Amino acid sequence: MYPDFIEVCKALSQNHYLQITTNLSSSGIYRFGEEIDPSRIFTISASMHLPERLRNNRIDDFFKKLDYLQSKNFPVLVNYIAHPDVLHRMDADFIDFKKRGICAFALLLRGIVNGKQYPDAYSDEEMEMILKYVLDKKVETKAAHGHLDFYGHYCNAGDTYLYADCFGNIKPCATLSKNLGNIFTQGIPMNGKPMPCYVHNCNDVYCGIAALTNKKACSIWMKWLRIRENSAQ
Repeated sequence: MYPDFIEVCKALSQNHYLQITTNLSSSGIYRFGEEIDPSRIFTISASMHLPERLRNNRIDDFFKKLDYLQSKNFPVLVNYIAHPDVLHRMDADFIDFKKRGICAFALLLRGIVNGKQYPDAYSDEEMEMILKYVLDKKVETKAAHGHLDFYGHYCNAGDTYLYADCFGNIKPCATLSKNLGNIFTQGIPMNGKPMPCYVHNCNDVYCGIAALTNKKACSIWMKWLRIRENSAQ
């Protein structure tokens, strides 16, 4: 999808740890596995968009790539998008994840499907089922409704945690719009110290929550770490 993406990862991972979100659709996954040091990858978050996989008959392709990355000792977590069209099979899918030794958690859908706005359109029964599989019930529901507020909390975003888009532009995180430079032309800038968050809705959720320096964030992140460590065993 992005020219020289693997070369960029190779260069960045020499001095930094990377967290990558992917739907595992690219065949470049295999070259990535051969050329990138798994010890420099913090987490590969593999998004499972099941309706699309079913439509294209590519479920086996997802698991094949997932198995490959795990065989190379990459820490992989599956985030299962709770699309309304697949809720009828959600319990069975998580049983299957467990049988396969795959660490997975659910994400509430954010968006419009068949004219309905989610997550508001979930029924009480559907919400109860989905929340059995999320990483943290309070954080997930607040994030899905745009109410995840860490305003005033000290955060390492822009210091030890940075967000880069596909053009190499760097921001403190996926929420803050402040441009800190470009990895291709200016290197990687660091603020040098944690700063208070100044927005009322965190879009980074579980990725960005690692940057927060408060007890609640730390407890959630420790849960993420335990899942990540289990996936590497």
